[in-house]
Amino acid sequence: MATKFVHFEDVNGNAVYVNPERVTFVREAQSDETQIFFGAEHALRVKGGAADVASRITDE
Repeated sequence: MATKFVHFEDVNGNAVYVNPERVTFVREAQSDETQIFFGAEHALRVKGGAADVASRITDE
């Protein structure tokens, strides 16, 4: 079965694609910005609130 990636826009306006199976947690960083964590050392900051980001990761 192929892995489905979820598209987000990072805080610099770049397209990023996240593998939901690798996400350990999400945390609201600032107003309309969320950090997506992959393990203890890697994180990505994307546009959008934490609830919306988490919903997109778990629904797709």
